[in-house]
Amino acid sequence: MPVRRYALPAPFQVPRRIEEQPKPFNNAVRQALLAVEVVTYMLVSIHIPKTGGTTLRESILKPALGDRLKMDYGDKPLATEVSVRNESALAFEPPPDLASRYDCVHGHFLATKYLSENFPCQFAVWFRDPVQRMVSRYFDGKRTQGSLVTPDMSLAEFCEIEKFHNTYH
Repeated sequence: MPVRRYALPAPFQVPRRIEEQPKPFNNAVRQALLAVEVVTYMLVSIHIPKTGGTTLRESILKPALGDRLKMDYGDKPLATEVSVRNESALAFEPPPDLASRYDCVHGHFLATKYLSENFPCQFAVWFRDPVQRMVSRYFDGKRTQGSLVTPDMSLAEFCEIEKFHNTYH
């Protein structure tokens, strides 16, 4: 039996067969196998702060996609009141030419922003252990001026800030 080979014809496409079936198949079966439609999906990559999204963007997405990578960091969903961010995401309609200009959207936004019948996409969502994420956010805040972390604040005090509870909700 011959080895079956598959290929990804372009970034983030569903695999398709790249060789015909061996001779024992009749013509109708062969034609059916070769007529499989390849559907291209845009990758929608969502991450919240301190989950490795910046490292992914800089080390893999930018080098691989270049100008075909759209970064979407304007929503700031963790800094926006829940009802406002939800309403804003639901009201957004992806531009009709978005998928023809980009292979991937990456950033901080709600997944519902890119849910649309007219926009075929696959989601990748980056999570992190909540305790590790909280510790990382605390030390990042210690290094960043203007954050909620004050110079004399302890990790325990930082963990009591209500804004950082239930981040994944």
